[in-house]
Amino acid sequence: MAVQRAQRRLGDGILTTPFKLAPSLPAAGPKDLLLFFLGRRRLFEVQGPSMLPALNPGQRLLVKPHRLGQALPQTGSIVVCRHPTKPDLIITKRLSGCTDQQLDLRGDNSQASTDSRHFGPVPVESLIGVATAIVT
Repeated sequence: MAVQRAQRRLGDGILTTPFKLAPSLPAAGPKDLLLFFLGRRRLFEVQGPSMLPALNPGQRLLVKPHRLGQALPQTGSIVVCRHPTKPDLIITKRLSGCTDQQLDLRGDNSQASTDSRHFGPVPVESLIGVATAIVT
């Protein structure tokens, strides 16, 4: 009796991660790029290894800006924020929990990440936006 494997399609596995709790972001498509050129998305670059394996240093993300009063991103979303004690520093982390006023941020690579475990919860006002796509 032969066991048949599921067939793979061209492109399967691209921009995916083996980390079960860290779904990857899709590659930017035409709609994402249009929103960027219309000013509805911002471009940020990942710095450092704190988001490995989901995001590599140097990858560029399209980010949907967050406005105060909007609903907060879902837990598990990749977000871009200002560091709570160094406001000139922009950080990319995964949202692991939130209240109306504070965000709990974690890096996927806990050994290489400085996150809410170190600096505590981040005020909602520090949230810049939620990552929507990777620019390849």
